Amino acid sequence: MKRNVLLILTDQQTYTTLGCYGNDFVKTPNLDRLAREGVVFDNAYTVCPICTPARASLQTGVYPNKHGMATNIYTKGCIVHELPDSENLLSRRLLSAGYSIGYTGKWHLGAGCDERRLRGTEYPFVANEQKRSGLPKDVGYEGESFPGHGGIGEGYEEFKDYLKKKNIEFKINIVNKGYPNVGEITSGYEGTVPHYLVDCAEQKIAEFAEREKPFFYMLNFWQPHEPYHVPTEFLDIYRNAKIEKWASYDADSSAEPAIHDVQRGLSHHWEVIEEYLKYYYASITHIDYEIGRLFDFLKEKNLYDDTIIMFSADHGETLGVHNGLLDKGLNMFEETVHIPLIVKGYGVGRNGAFINTCDLYSTVLDIAGVPRELCELEGKSVLRLLMGETDKLRDCVVSESSGIDNICYSQRMIRKGNYKFVFHPAETDELYDLEKDGHELTNLAKDPAFSEKCIEFLLELEKWMTENKDGLIIRYRELMYAKINRYKKSAN
Repeated sequence: MKRNVLLILTDQQTYTTLGCYGNDFVKTPNLDRLAREGVVFDNAYTVCPICTPARASLQTGVYPNKHGMATNIYTKGCIVHELPDSENLLSRRLLSAGYSIGYTGKWHLGAGCDERRLRGTEYPFVANEQKRSGLPKDVGYEGESFPGHGGIGEGYEEFKDYLKKKNIEFKINIVNKGYPNVGEITSGYEGTVPHYLVDCAEQKIAEFAEREKPFFYMLNFWQPHEPYHVPTEFLDIYRNAKIEKWASYDADSSAEPAIHDVQRGLSHHWEVIEEYLKYYYASITHIDYEIGRLFDFLKEKNLYDDTIIMFSADHGETLGVHNGLLDKGLNMFEETVHIPLIVKGYGVGRNGAFINTCDLYSTVLDIAGVPRELCELEGKSVLRLLMGETDKLRDCVVSESSGIDNICYSQRMIRKGNYKFVFHPAETDELYDLEKDGHELTNLAKDPAFSEKCIEFLLELEKWMTENKDGLIIRYRELMYAKINRYKKSAN
């Protein structure tokens, strides 16, 4: 019998913010309980540390260099701005497999064919030319279809209508109007977007449960992405807490690529970072509470045990590491590319295999009974691991980036064994030994003793890019040979 599937995705949540990954400061009791009931993947990586590319890979099963949404929609560097409909989409494959499919929350894979799609874009002519709408409803999902980025969802009419029906007056005290935008919601957690999204999920899942077929439901929280607007009830947990500096906060960053400096706006002001971290953590605890509420609903409806539950994030967040780095997209540190992944329904334990975002697409479709030749495009189903068919899916995992916020900047990260190598076209590369240097404090690419290791990774990355038909490969080879020569001279 085909199983129900619930996929919960948060936005910009680094894996180190969960108790099951060793954090005993941030309160996530419901997700930690889910981890005890399922399998925790210790080496899951996003295909790209940016919202749109990662989310498009989850819906298409291929890397950003294939689907064309290489950075956030309606910004430079993005080729496709509205998700094209296709029989290969996650939604279309699930419908063909006989599933009811639902979606709510952040989409960020299209702005739709209405006036809202022009908001916030410098390029209205692009929107005018691209008439096709790529919202959830346009590719087969039932439920809510929120166009564009959405901030954290507070501006949508659907949420405002929800507040009216609940007779809730939304009240917020904005603490910081700059970046990151920080605010305390003083009107209670029942009048927040995460609470609203869980209400939407419960309503649609209850409807699906009445049908004589399995369901897939995807719940997408905008949080803990900035702006950090959190209700008083959860902020109070952290309001007076003391947060210790990151191990890398005061580290020497002179060996890093200069592009990192773009995102060091709050460097050397730990008290500022400490304050916004309290809101970030409070947002995570709030999400955890709402997830627990959904779990209770599933148990009440006798659906919990029969539903495969997957929890992950699109990418992480730097949170002030490495001398005050903020946001994501221009670096490949573990905080931005390493993501949480928990799967409940196929045993318990931990797994250290290398996983990427495309594997989520493959796994959901494998659970739904879709033949693997159709669901394993550029990903592999983790059921291969959970069912004991193999002990690893691949020898290495790769993340790519083409820049963010109209900064076009290509990077490729490859993780193999304990080492992580980051290729920069016109800057110094990065090499870290994650076993000995978990905080990535020492860039070994600057050490002549590791020149051969850098060459090894350049060649390994070329092999991956060739096999995966990465469009960067032509220019990459030219740069690779120049870099190899420099590494050889350095070694001598």
